[in-house]
Amino acid sequence: MGRTLSVGIIGAGAIAAARHAPGYERAPGAEILAVADANLDRAEVLAKKHGVPIVYQDYRELLRRTDIDAVSICTPNALHAEHALAAIQAGKHVLCELPIALGLGECRELIQMARAHGVLLMPALAERFSAAHRQAREIVASGQIGRPLFFRASFASPRSPAASDWRVDPALSGGGALIDLGLHALDLFRFHMGAVSTVLADTGTLAGEAPVEDAAVCVVHGDGARGCIEARWCGAVPARSVEIHGTAGGVLVDAGKPVHVCGAGTGWEPVAAPSTEGPAGIVAHFVACCQQAAEPEVAAEEGTRALELVLAAYDSARRGQPRQI
Repeated sequence: MGRTLSVGIIGAGAIAAARHAPGYERAPGAEILAVADANLDRAEVLAKKHGVPIVYQDYRELLRRTDIDAVSICTPNALHAEHALAAIQAGKHVLCELPIALGLGECRELIQMARAHGVLLMPALAERFSAAHRQAREIVASGQIGRPLFFRASFASPRSPAASDWRVDPALSGGGALIDLGLHALDLFRFHMGAVSTVLADTGTLAGEAPVEDAAVCVVHGDGARGCIEARWCGAVPARSVEIHGTAGGVLVDAGKPVHVCGAGTGWEPVAAPSTEGPAGIVAHFVACCQQAAEPEVAAEEGTRALELVLAAYDSARRGQPRQI
């Protein structure tokens, strides 16, 4: 293992508190040196909880530090491109929440800049690093469920964000439940089933008057496979489940539960759990790649493709017709 990787976190909101800060604490060979957030109080709360010695209100001060090797970007969507570009130009490796930018052109420019500066730009497609989804992928690859034919995902948060939350401001978020939750569900179709050729989407604001959608349904076509994906903030029940059905059976991933499989004509049965990485999985992988100068399992281009699917879904919903990818 290389020397300790010194890390800064830009944005001290919910995702930084839930995934990035705990992830770096658990990752071998990493230390969080500084936190920056425009809301200084929020930055100080996160720093105090995780024993981080330095706090900034201006992220540029954090990036000027020569003793910081890498950063996590956990700010609102519309700020990702600006913050990622500044970090890349400062010579920092970057783990960026999705989307890495709100436009495909910006994504490609960031990828080119990262290559030119010799740093990693890794999209935080965390679902791909969950032990359950990795186990499910192995089950599908083993042929246990036969040829995969149909994919169903339900991603739901039961409470719509507050009116003051940046996620309901389209200028900051780029959309509602579809870009917030559906992006990850759509990416999991690609992770488990392969490329998407067509998407047909419908979106709506059902539970309130927010200027962004709180519900979306997408039908996707792949190579001989189909998928149905729902993303919602409305309703009373949270969900984060994926079913994959094949010619000989199926596999079910339901957050917080063991992976289940079924055969032809049999019910769902749990399978033995693998050794789990928990929420620190993607962060630990990012740290290891930075230390070893290795390419990450999830390249920056995967983040671009995930955004491409979401933008195609929004276009389909506006036009009321399928959109080819």
